[in-house]
Amino acid sequence: MCLFLRISSLLCLFFFLCFAACNSDTVGTNGDTTPADGDYLENEIDTTDSDMTVAETGDGDENEIDTTESDITDIETADGDENVCPNSTILNCGDTIYGNTNADDLTNNWSAYSCSARSEGGNEKVYSFTTETRCKVEITLNDLSTDLDIFLLSSCDSFACQAFSSTPLDIQEKEQILYNTEPNKKYFLAVDGYNDSSGAYTLKVDCNCDASDGDVDEQDD
Repeated sequence: MCLFLRISSLLCLFFFLCFAACNSDTVGTNGDTTPADGDYLENEIDTTDSDMTVAETGDGDENEIDTTESDITDIETADGDENVCPNSTILNCGDTIYGNTNADDLTNNWSAYSCSARSEGGNEKVYSFTTETRCKVEITLNDLSTDLDIFLLSSCDSFACQAFSSTPLDIQEKEQILYNTEPNKKYFLAVDGYNDSSGAYTLKVDCNCDASDGDVDEQDD
């Protein structure tokens, strides 16, 4: 009987040792069944790298910047109205205006005109006028004590000159423009001074809007 018990104890010990040896490859330091080669850990690192890559290449913020820049460009490239001339005075057919280019609110903004080779460095006064129908217009600048000239413009731009009168003061004491206007078109008239001349003047506008016998001979001096 004692021999049988000893043999049984040895067999139990043998099976226990075999069982322990078979499970030694999968037992971790904390008793978990995690493989010792670290495959799971590498997979977790790869997944984390992939997530980071997606986050770094997101396009949302870039699209918002592009839209903002486009709006700013639209605002910056907006054009002004060439039919508006700051501080211009409205003229009507039949008006007589007594003016002076020495007025405190006038300055020299235009020193040259596309229709004349004269230097116009004095202060200028700008007027605007419109005729409802086609008219023959006579514009006269007289009562001059200094060398002032007149320029008819199709827009608020000295290089949009359509007609002018700029005779030296020692030859004649008035300037005159004859011009055929188009219906409802705005024109601008500049009274300017040769070199740095400035002074008093009388400006008169006469219109013949009922004539049907042809155009007037437009006068350029």
